[in-house]
Amino acid sequence: MEQLQLGLGGPRVSRLAYGCAGLAGAWDAGALTSAQRSTALAALEAALEAGVTHFDLADVYAYGKAEQAFAGIWELQAGLRSRITVQTKCGVVRSADDTSRAGTYYDSSFEHILDAARGSLKRLRTEYLDLLVLHRPDVLLEPEEAARAFDRLHAAGEVRHFGVSNFAPGQIELLQAALDRPLLVNQLQVSLAHPDLIDDAVVVNDALPERPVRGFGTLAYCMQRGITVQAWAPLGAGRLVRDDVAEEAGSRLHAVRRELASVARERGTHTAAVAIAWILRHPAGIQPLLGGRTPMEIRQAAVGVDVTLTRAEWYRLFNASRGTPVP
Repeated sequence: MEQLQLGLGGPRVSRLAYGCAGLAGAWDAGALTSAQRSTALAALEAALEAGVTHFDLADVYAYGKAEQAFAGIWELQAGLRSRITVQTKCGVVRSADDTSRAGTYYDSSFEHILDAARGSLKRLRTEYLDLLVLHRPDVLLEPEEAARAFDRLHAAGEVRHFGVSNFAPGQIELLQAALDRPLLVNQLQVSLAHPDLIDDAVVVNDALPERPVRGFGTLAYCMQRGITVQAWAPLGAGRLVRDDVAEEAGSRLHAVRRELASVARERGTHTAAVAIAWILRHPAGIQPLLGGRTPMEIRQAAVGVDVTLTRAEWYRLFNASRGTPVP
């Protein structure tokens, strides 16, 4: 698979990454089962076979069980650790007993970052993380405190690089000013089901009360600063491709799914591949995080690296996603 470099001076990784949010199945407080381990290994093996060498996790995914399930990857191939890139995220604190999530909070304190990173290392059964990413903007973030934690982890050889997730330009600037090394990635929700960050470039020229500017120039900012954008939920959490998704006739989702199916038929490929190709076509060099749970879903989406959409095809899908043609 084609590779790209993460950020400024970061490691070279596969053009697609595999997002492991659903790797352990249901998010519950129980222990990881043997069935969940087997399902996870099948998905990881399919990702490796597709050429994926970059894996994204978070300590909050299934309350740590996703990281535990991922650790089984070391059983698949000898010497695999040096050939893959492992990143995990920290900062979201959520109790498995709090089904309403009313008690969820964010913690980017020095102590929490250290404890979270070291907990992930233990669950992942690895001596180092290639990247540690702050999962959400923390309103109580003290940049110097987070920077001190990053420095401690880097000096100990426990984390090699750092990034952020769901951050706006000003939030990145605030943190980056306290750091001695560049933030390599910003993980953002980007898909034909959630095109706001891309639509930002059009809406700013056509702003109306019902279509306000929403992206804060985040995509252009990351391009300018050499920060790799990683697209989470690139298939709209399955809404773009799964047959069991309820869609209202005349809705934007319905229109996008119809156009995706049409382009896929014309190209002789899968709808998932076209949805991934749409993201890859953007000049920002966005890295989609595949989230398929089955080997077939992973394989179908991964084919997107071999599909290059024309401008006409790209805008045809874009117009459907925004519910109205570009001005």
